[in-house]
Amino acid sequence: MAAGRDVNLMAKGAGPRSDISIIGSTLSAGRNVSLMAEGDLLLQAARNAAEFQSSSKDSGGSVGIGYSTGQTTGLTLELGASIARGTEHGKEESWTHSHVTAGETLRLQSGGDTTLRGATGHSERIVANIGGDLRIESLQDKSRYASKTRNGDIEISLCLP
Repeated sequence: MAAGRDVNLMAKGAGPRSDISIIGSTLSAGRNVSLMAEGDLLLQAARNAAEFQSSSKDSGGSVGIGYSTGQTTGLTLELGASIARGTEHGKEESWTHSHVTAGETLRLQSGGDTTLRGATGHSERIVANIGGDLRIESLQDKSRYASKTRNGDIEISLCLP
């Protein structure tokens, strides 16, 4: 949400259940942003999650026949086989942060708790009037990846004189 001058959000009428929740969003105003809730005020990042898994299997074989002359004359037979298997698994978790930007004044007011979880506020002046607890939490992106492969080969060569 963007405004050239002011952004005012107010939650009232249901007492402590009059909450404002802003999740993974951006609010900006050229002058002032005012967020007022009789209950709790929550500015939070939106969670993005991805998971992937794959497996592979490959096998092959070869046969070769030849004839040699010279010191040893005879028929040669070559046999080969191979197998390979693999798996991989990964998980990613990232956050789309909430941002509140005011050109002049950012005003936060809550009758209950105010939580900034993966959120930022930018302004020349920030005024906060919080009736309960103030919680500020930084969220980190996470990524995990695991891979496992196994393979084997066998080759046999026979010379039949």
